[in-house]
Amino acid sequence: MIKINWFKKRFLLTLLAPIFFSGMAKAAPGSTTTVLAVNMTKTTGGAITTAGLAGWNLWSNGSASATVNALATASHTITIRANGSLAGGVLPAMDILVDGVAVRRFNVGVGAWNNYSHTMTLSQGSRRISAAFVNDAVVGTEDRNLYVYSSVVVEGSAPAPAPSTSNSILAVNMTKTTGGAITTAGLAGWNLWSNGSVAANVNIASTALHTITVKANGSAAGGVLPAMDILVDGVAVKRFNVNVGSWNDYGYVMTLSQGTRNISVAFVNDAVVGAEDRNLYVYNVVVSQGGTATEPAPAPAPAPAPAPAPSTTNSILAVNMTKTTGGAITTASLAGWNLWSNGSVSANVNIATTALHTITVKANGSSAGGVLPAMDILVDGVAVKRFNVNVGSWNDYGYVTNLSQGTRNISVAFVNDAVVGTEDRNLYVYNVVVTQGGTATAPAPAPAPAPAPVSSNPLAYDKFFINPWTGANGNRNYCAAMPKIANNSIAIWTAGGENAKVAADLTFLLGEARNQGATPTIVIYNIPNRDCGLYSAGGTTAAAYPGHVENIARTIGNQKTILILEPDALAQATDPNCLSAAARDERLRLIRDSVSTFRRLAPNSLIYIDGGNPGWLSASVMADMLNQAGIAQAHGFSLNVSNFAYTSDNVNYGTQISNLTGGKHFVIDTSRNGNGPGDRWCNPEGRALGTPSRGFASGLVDAYLWIKPPGDSDGACFGYPTGFIPSYACGLAERAAF
Repeated sequence: MIKINWFKKRFLLTLLAPIFFSGMAKAAPGSTTTVLAVNMTKTTGGAITTAGLAGWNLWSNGSASATVNALATASHTITIRANGSLAGGVLPAMDILVDGVAVRRFNVGVGAWNNYSHTMTLSQGSRRISAAFVNDAVVGTEDRNLYVYSSVVVEGSAPAPAPSTSNSILAVNMTKTTGGAITTAGLAGWNLWSNGSVAANVNIASTALHTITVKANGSAAGGVLPAMDILVDGVAVKRFNVNVGSWNDYGYVMTLSQGTRNISVAFVNDAVVGAEDRNLYVYNVVVSQGGTATEPAPAPAPAPAPAPAPSTTNSILAVNMTKTTGGAITTASLAGWNLWSNGSVSANVNIATTALHTITVKANGSSAGGVLPAMDILVDGVAVKRFNVNVGSWNDYGYVTNLSQGTRNISVAFVNDAVVGTEDRNLYVYNVVVTQGGTATAPAPAPAPAPAPVSSNPLAYDKFFINPWTGANGNRNYCAAMPKIANNSIAIWTAGGENAKVAADLTFLLGEARNQGATPTIVIYNIPNRDCGLYSAGGTTAAAYPGHVENIARTIGNQKTILILEPDALAQATDPNCLSAAARDERLRLIRDSVSTFRRLAPNSLIYIDGGNPGWLSASVMADMLNQAGIAQAHGFSLNVSNFAYTSDNVNYGTQISNLTGGKHFVIDTSRNGNGPGDRWCNPEGRALGTPSRGFASGLVDAYLWIKPPGDSDGACFGYPTGFIPSYACGLAERAAF
């Protein structure tokens, strides 16, 4: 079954912070009761005294718990005073659990005691409150510790920052996942020296436009500036390329809802190129009510030349532009820049007057699989023209467009990177020339490449999207094998929520996929009575479900995607203990209608209705369910989602179903089936990654896909928590055959 998909040694977990419980036994309504960690029930550890406080040291993954008496069903705030120490640049992770269910995770700051609070409704009666250490590890000589002094539960509102129209937080006081203090250019900030973030909770007085301003600096590597994301409640809302050598303000205006919002600043493109180390420095984050803050000037190239005076002609060498990937190359007598993976070179150009201009790019490249490199020209981030670029010689590619007066950002992007056998497709750029006027001659059309291989399978030659929003990417330094997961394609899961937020998240990721020139896999997982109310219980209502599907379909539009429609939904619909006959028929109708909606509004997407796994239903029963669910209008079906069955067993099972559904093709989730099934369905031990995502040119199997994110828990079972489990992910990767 599908479990909730959220985002090695011994870890030393020390609980030293207070946990406050209001409404505990013998406590009057509205009072505060404190339980010291040393007096709680512990599953591991021993007493410890540090920084003047005596608490409990959980020296391996485990918990400290206490039973509290909630006198009335009401809002309560659980607060833990915690401290700790890092290992491998990763902070100790602490879960708060109520009656065994994790309700909140915190990354705990080190070096000072801080309060970590979560507000929720507690039902009247005895409630079991636990603080759990969940990412135990020792890295070299570093031992990650979590210190908890006590826990406090307060009935009513949480102690929170007073509502204000402005909040300013120094980075050194924020919660950090990596890095260390740095003083540069006259300010003391925080150096995110690897991909990670600083974060803080901000109390928003009223729903209104706010400006989030980050004062940042950094260092470049390989001619590429540090990239910084601003996130609100875990969702990336804006990316900046950050100047190096001086502190600058980077502001983004958006509506923030009333209440406590988590604001994060993330470093997302860490790299070391030769002796150069790319880092992001953060001084502070200011959240101000109002939307009048001025956007910062676009970041210049790491070694910027003085801004050009207004001119009718601007010529910029690619080696002097801002690059997101690649390296220098000399070929056919010219020294240019080789974009060896999907990415871009860009520069700011000062346009003297609003008029027609010609943008000319001198380019070259190499082909793969008989396909030429594809090059986009972008103005202020919007693609205005695509060219197929000749290989073997430099040629000019010109496009005439109206440019408005002022500073315009001109980019040249490589969008179809691929390796086919021994052939590596690349784009080489020599320079970009922007000339006022529209008389430039367009380049001769690129000669037709050798015919590309022909295939009846729609995913035969696709490049698959590397999803940046995975637990593995956020923990890629946890173990040496983690990049095996982080660097491979993993599906995007849409499991409900407000339509606007679903659309915003999906829009961002679809844009990232376009930037990679890759095809994303999207899982639709919001059917009413999802998972029969078990570990992944949830889903929307039958009335709301069509709108949820239409929202996703309209967001996708004409972009090519792979859609996995409702894992487990058909297999579970055969269980009378899960659905009545009427509910079963309703589910079949909802899936049929969803197929029609996607075909109408997302016509380039490939729809695969989920077909369970070989160990669940017979092929004939599953084929009957697929036929009733509208498989005739879909491209095919998916198998083994979140399961561990061997690929060979899935191929046999899928072939039997295909024979009963008109020859429909199928895809197989190979994310965790490298060692086949284990002794249980929930987080079995000893499993391994399977074959990474890839397409096939022939046969009934269109592709192997990593649909279940490797390392995401199947549920709170056998001592494992929910969410991403770094140690489990590392085990999958270390046992992989590749």
